[in-house]
Amino acid sequence: MTDPSRSKAHKGPLKAYLPADERVLLSCKPSPLFIVLVPLKMLVVLTIAWVAGAWGASVLRAADNDVLHQFAPASKWLALLFGGAIALRLLWQSLEWLARLYVMTDRRVLRVGGVLRQRVVDVPLARVQNITVNRSIRERVFGLGTLGFASAGTAWTEIVWVMIPNPHAALARVRDAIAGRSGDTRPTRPIIIGLAGGVASGKSAVAAELAALGCAVCDSDADARRALDRPDVRSQIMQWWGGETFDDQGHADRTKIAAIVFKDPAQRKKLEGLVHPIVHAERAKQIEQAARRGAPAVVIDAPLLFEAGVDRECDAVVFVDTPREVRLARAVNARGWDEHTFDRREQAQMPVEEKRARARLVIVNTQDRAELARRVADLLRQILETLGPGGTYKVQQDDGR
Repeated sequence: MTDPSRSKAHKGPLKAYLPADERVLLSCKPSPLFIVLVPLKMLVVLTIAWVAGAWGASVLRAADNDVLHQFAPASKWLALLFGGAIALRLLWQSLEWLARLYVMTDRRVLRVGGVLRQRVVDVPLARVQNITVNRSIRERVFGLGTLGFASAGTAWTEIVWVMIPNPHAALARVRDAIAGRSGDTRPTRPIIIGLAGGVASGKSAVAAELAALGCAVCDSDADARRALDRPDVRSQIMQWWGGETFDDQGHADRTKIAAIVFKDPAQRKKLEGLVHPIVHAERAKQIEQAARRGAPAVVIDAPLLFEAGVDRECDAVVFVDTPREVRLARAVNARGWDEHTFDRREQAQMPVEEKRARARLVIVNTQDRAELARRVADLLRQILETLGPGGTYKVQQDDGR
């Protein structure tokens, strides 16, 4: 486990994963015991089979019975097979150990792993909401532990540091970093609130009420519309789908583009890959501006909050709960959709019940705007009292699995 590094140029494998200006606060790998302890049950079974095969071969060779003698070679080959399986499993686990890297900087928590296909998982340090400390019996015997990190709006642990030595020291370092004692002198950021819900659930109405209470609002849909009119984006759309996707003024026709992407998931993925990074950069700029003017919270109103992974940027995710019949009526009256269009748009998103399950807060949005305003005020007060400036985190410990 390394001490904080203040070098501007990262060396070794860190250079590939981190910007040069990030300070490494903690860098470690699993204990070498990871090679044996992770597949321990399998190794025990294979070892028993290997010993049994070798013992059986020796007994059969020493037997006076010619019939038994015939089975000695088969028993020997069986023992060799199990011995080879043990060697291959240990080799694979060794490669997995070599590929693993756990890093915490002044900005992010990172996990690198994978032998044939590398996987890098990255969660901004400012977004870490929950830290779990798990220590199985095997880990406790050898002084090891597993740390798990999750951000708001997720129902699972996003990053897991498996079998690290001295887990309590690592936890203390993480606590210090999140508490702001790592030397980060940047302004305290506002709380980030994400809004999720079904189509036409009234997320914009909730966002407007939060704006009236002093929050800054990032309207991802509006940002995406502006992104479509950037020259570089228009040029790419022209290459993909031709001039028929533009109106008479040369602007991208969202209705025609929607007709293409909602029929073909591959085309939709292409468009999202083009537009989402632009929207993300604009959102980061808006959050920075909100921090400078002292806004208590920034609200992200994004149609694909979970699908695009934007929930990972949030300290709290609020599900706007509205009955389907109310949402359908709104879509028909305000957007001119029919029920088929409504269903097609909704089916292109994550199921409503899954969104509700993944959000930690729920607000009911009915037709009564005054009642919605009251509920939003109560909700914001609850979030500010619970999280405070810049958000907080919780630590959960489990000394047995």
